[in-house]
Amino acid sequence: MTLKPDADAETVSTSALLIMHLGEATMRIALQLPPDEGRTIVDGFKRMADRELAAL
Repeated sequence: MTLKPDADAETVSTSALLIMHLGEATMRIALQLPPDEGRTIVDGFKRMADRELAAL
């Protein structure tokens, strides 16, 4: 995936910060769940992060 070079820097920075923090929380939650549920949570996060980054 390639981000748009003309995207607003502040918007990209804010989205990146939120995605990173949510990613960390997702991993912590996933580790506390049974393996199948943890994978489902992580896969959902990846899809959500991809959509957010593609929308920039």
